[in-house]
Amino acid sequence: MKNPYKQSLFIIILFLATQLNALAQTATGFISGRVTDDHQLPVAYAGIMISSTKYGTVTDEKGYYYLKLPAGRYTLRVQALGFNNAEKKIDVQPGEHID
Repeated sequence: MKNPYKQSLFIIILFLATQLNALAQTATGFISGRVTDDHQLPVAYAGIMISSTKYGTVTDEKGYYYLKLPAGRYTLRVQALGFNNAEKKIDVQPGEHID
């Protein structure tokens, strides 16, 4: 005969793990965009960094980027060889997608 307490404990742990995973996903937001030059041409492989954090990415060959971040206020910094650096303040809300 199986122990009913073991099965109940397993179900409770599984439920809690699912809820924590859902909570972790909603505590993040997303930013995306496209880096272009003065003539609206894409800037490939530009560095996208979030100041004072470990988060960052690079644009693809068409200048697009996508980054998942914890909710919070940040300074987005863009750097590319041959271009002036650019900065923008962003406020990432849980579950939000900033474009």
